[in-house]
Amino acid sequence: MSIKGKMQLGIMFFILFFAGAFYMQSEHELAISQRSVTEVEEGLKPGDKAPNFSLQALSGEQVSLENIHEGKTILFFFTTWCEVCSEQWEQLEWAKNKGMLDDVQIVGVNLAKDERNRGDIEHYVENIPFKEVLVLIDSDGEVKDLYQIFGIPTNVLIDESGLIYSRIHGIIPMEKLENDDYFQMN
Repeated sequence: MSIKGKMQLGIMFFILFFAGAFYMQSEHELAISQRSVTEVEEGLKPGDKAPNFSLQALSGEQVSLENIHEGKTILFFFTTWCEVCSEQWEQLEWAKNKGMLDDVQIVGVNLAKDERNRGDIEHYVENIPFKEVLVLIDSDGEVKDLYQIFGIPTNVLIDESGLIYSRIHGIIPMEKLENDDYFQMN
């Protein structure tokens, strides 16, 4: 390769590198999502007591974790603009239809502070595949901070004792749904 070709290749690499760096610092939703995934800290760990909280349900009532926790609970942290979150709802519906969630309560926690338009939340929830889900609104990010949520979706699996069984960043892997003891009937 000639010197001119090497210089052109070097300049192109330099431009692409800086364009990518600027993009990852932008406020574009994909950049925010990717930045969150790469900046994930471990947060609460398996075996930790699940912190109690109280949030307003979409229906308007105030609900606390200790009042809804009667067994296994999945706290599913989501936003309306997160496409992977929508895939997670579909996967949870599939698992429910297969009987994998018969003894698991699903609690959706909408990160309203991260929403572009809070008016989208009701419409989004109306289109969740199954209706037996409780949706709570984290308006000020208090529960997001309490549970140290850094990327969405995040699923926090709580066992019957109120302890964190697992924390899953991203969609719950199918292998976990099919094989993990948490999803097996007691």
